[in-house]
Amino acid sequence: MTILLSLSLAVVMFSAGLGLRGGVYLRLLRMPRAILTGLALQMIVLPVWALLLTRLMDLSVAPAVGLMLTAMAPATTASHVLVGLAGGHVGLARSLTAISTPLFLLWVLPTGPDPTWLMILSGLILLPFFAGMTMARIARGVAAKLARPVSLAASLLTGLLLLQALIRYGTVFDLRMLVASVALAGGAVLAAWLAARLLAPGQGPAVGISTAMQNCAIAVVIAEFANIGFAALVPALYGVVMYAVPFALIAWRARRR
Repeated sequence: MTILLSLSLAVVMFSAGLGLRGGVYLRLLRMPRAILTGLALQMIVLPVWALLLTRLMDLSVAPAVGLMLTAMAPATTASHVLVGLAGGHVGLARSLTAISTPLFLLWVLPTGPDPTWLMILSGLILLPFFAGMTMARIARGVAAKLARPVSLAASLLTGLLLLQALIRYGTVFDLRMLVASVALAGGAVLAAWLAARLLAPGQGPAVGISTAMQNCAIAVVIAEFANIGFAALVPALYGVVMYAVPFALIAWRARRR
């Protein structure tokens, strides 16, 4: 099981990197306000909101850990497509994914119960992620051919990771977990909507959707590695719930046009 989880996460992270290039980091110099706002929402506001939800909903330890892992997870590359559909700045969304992924490790891994976390999970997350980015930069032809099949494989594996968590731990499902997941996604968009007043047109939807859409596969795998598998149920639930938020935003923007 551990080997399958590891391989799945490696494919997901390679696919994420394959859709990015090193230039996404330079965007920090061109639009620092938007990127720093997005990172603040992603890395500070959302985890704080998740912590408050664990208290308000009186979640037990495993679901609370799952909610915190979900809140701290980096933005998923699936958000890029939805940002485009919402008329947002796709380049900004890509930069937020590229920057939040390594930052996530600085947040989470030092808190792990086993020092081998840093070596194993850093390898599973960062090595394939930057390998994908490197290929996209120096072997564009190969990257272009691989992009679609690898993306499909990553999407399938992400779905299977979430599905196996829902099936394995569904017996401990509590309605409060679902309510907390919906509240987390809603709070992310609300915070981004308030922050959007400080941003240029197109940047608000990018920040909002990127903040709400987490890489739940990472949260599930970390929960399994930490031997608190029940915690994987919350990110698995969130992986389904989070798609309702951007689609609602897209529908709302479409009605305004």
